Amino acid sequence: LKNATSEAVVLVGWTVRDLAKKTWSLDALGTLAPGEEKTAQRSGQEMALNNDGDEVELVNSQGQVVDRLRYDAAQRGVEIIAAP
Repeated sequence: LKNATSEAVVLVGWTVRDLAKKTWSLDALGTLAPGEEKTAQRSGQEMALNNDGDEVELVNSQGQVVDRLRYDAAQRGVEIIAAP
């Protein structure tokens, strides 16, 4: 995740959700400073992304979708980077 805003974003209560409505909690990432990037680790959370394509939503603590990424087939070990 990258904070592309000029304000810090507290990720407590935020989630990443896939099309099957499974989620990853982003609480452990804490706060993202402006321009800062952090990587979310699965760490035993239920959600797994599909290699044949999926949609991922970034949901804030109020339940609003802040961003969305849809992707097609992915290769193991290759990053998926969304354009701004």
